[in-house]
Amino acid sequence: MGRARYIAQSLAYRHGALLRERQTQAILDALDNGRWSDTRDNCVVTIDRSCQVLMDRTISGLAAEGKLGSLVHGTSTVRGVRYDLGPGHHQALIETFRNYLNE
Repeated sequence: MGRARYIAQSLAYRHGALLRERQTQAILDALDNGRWSDTRDNCVVTIDRSCQVLMDRTISGLAAEGKLGSLVHGTSTVRGVRYDLGPGHHQALIETFRNYLNE
């Protein structure tokens, strides 16, 4: 376990941009595959646990900038971290993560 942690930290230090790009793409894929309610007012998105910090920081940043009406918190599940997003949340997050990839 200690060796694996060392390898992950070493990769993050040397190739942080590549890891962030992978996490960003994984979040975008999850957002694209979210399950909308029948009335399209709620979208359930489940992301990998390794992407949770990036997702939470992005949500907090967007809320601080006034681009989100409210904070959304993830709930840990067996499959990953579940987010219940409204339509405003969903679109703002997609735009932000696409901009991350274009940087």
